[in-house]
Amino acid sequence: MTTILHVAPLLLLNIGSYILIKLIGLDSLQGRFLLQGVLLVLLGVSYVSMTLMWLWLGKRYQLSYIYPLVGLNYVIAVFVGMWAFGEPFTWHAMGGALIITLGVVLISSTPHRHEPSNLT
Repeated sequence: MTTILHVAPLLLLNIGSYILIKLIGLDSLQGRFLLQGVLLVLLGVSYVSMTLMWLWLGKRYQLSYIYPLVGLNYVIAVFVGMWAFGEPFTWHAMGGALIITLGVVLISSTPHRHEPSNLT
C-alpha cells in the first residue's frame, strides 16, 4: 500500500502532463499565446517534478517493480479521455485496461521490490 502512495504522485504528474499536451494542441487554443505559454510552463514544471520523483523512487525500489506500476497510466488515460475529452467507450479499451491491470497486479506481487541496502 505504501508503494502505491509513493507512486501515485508520479502517476498524477504523468497523466497531467499528457492532458497539458492535449490542451496545448487544441484548435480552440490556437492564437491564445498567453494561455499556451502558461500551459507550457506547467508542462515543464510537471516534467521536472516527474524526474525528481523518479530519482526518489529509484533509490527505494527496483526498476523492474516500480516501472510497471506506471503502466496504470494507460488505464487512467482511458477513463480521463472519456471523461475530459469525450472519447468513445470501447470494449477493446476496457479489455486492454483489464489486461494491463492484471499484469501490474502480478508484477507488484513480487517479494523483491526494494533496492538492496548497499545501493541506497
